[in-house]
Amino acid sequence: MTDISDVPEGMVARELPEQLYAKFIHRGPVANLDQTLRYIWGTWLPKSDYDYIEKPDFELYMPGFNDADPDNELYLHIPVQLKD
Repeated sequence: MTDISDVPEGMVARELPEQLYAKFIHRGPVANLDQTLRYIWGTWLPKSDYDYIEKPDFELYMPGFNDADPDNELYLHIPVQLKD
């Protein structure tokens, strides 16, 4: 576990409990993120063996993230559980 007691000003640290996440990669500008989200919620999730659960979800931006870069990547983590 990493020490999160020394957080830079303007940032907030949170510890997330262990959870199963579906991980998605969004490529391109953040302005097009709605296309990736529509795929996740409208196509992938309804056809998958998973249900969304009300737990924290999060996005991960890599060091050097630059929204102007067309090859930009960010990672979306959606909390899921196997369907009953």
